[in-house]
Amino acid sequence: MSQQFREDADRTVRIPVQVLSNGTVAMESGERLPRIRPGALGELVLQADSVDNPAIVEALNGSASTTLLSKGELVWVRLVSKDASTPGLVRFEDDVPHPRMIGHQFAAVTLEEDVRLVTRGTKRGQLEKALCLVRVGQGRQPSAATSLNHAYRLLSEAFESHRVSFGGNIFEAAFVRRQTGWISLDALRKAAEASARQEVDRAVEAIERRAEVPSGGASS
Repeated sequence: MSQQFREDADRTVRIPVQVLSNGTVAMESGERLPRIRPGALGELVLQADSVDNPAIVEALNGSASTTLLSKGELVWVRLVSKDASTPGLVRFEDDVPHPRMIGHQFAAVTLEEDVRLVTRGTKRGQLEKALCLVRVGQGRQPSAATSLNHAYRLLSEAFESHRVSFGGNIFEAAFVRRQTGWISLDALRKAAEASARQEVDRAVEAIERRAEVPSGGASS
C-alpha cells in the first residue's frame, strides 16, 4: 500500500445531506449523492428531533460498559526514547510482535483494576478510570496512576523528556499479549464498539417492529 493511499484512507470527507420526501438521502441541495464505493462505512449525524420515535433516540444515546482489560494484565506502552538502550524500556526482539511494535521500545503498565470501556449509543468508546502501576522516577519504583491515560503521561514524562508535550493517544500506543498474539488497545476498542453498535441496531429494530404492530395487537 503506498503512502499516498494510506493517507487518503485515513482522511474523511463531510457531505451535507438531506432526507427527501421519499426517504432517500441526497446532497443538501437535493442533488443525488456522488458515487460511493460499495461497502463504505460512515455516520449519519442528525438532530435528535429529526427522529420520529423518542424511544429510538434513547436507544441511540444509551450507555453501555464492557470490560476491555482485566486486573493483573500487563499493558505495554510504546515510547520514543533517544537512547536505543534506555534502562527501564524493553524491545521484543525474540518475539513476533504486532507490526506497529517493531523497532520500538516499551514500558509495562500493571493493571490493579479492570479497565472498562463506556460506549454511548454509536459514539466512540471512552475508557473509565482504573488504578494501575508504572515504574518511573528514581530507582524505577512503582508509581500509582489513576488511569491508562495518566500512566501514559507519567511514562512519557519519564522516558520522553525531549518532547514538548507528554502522553498522547493511548489507544494507538498500547498493546497487550493474548493467547492468540499481540493486539493493540485500538483493535480491542473497535471490537467492543462494533459489538455495542450491534446491540443498538437490534434495539432499534425491536422498537420499530413494536411500532408497526397496531395498538389493538397483531391480528390472528
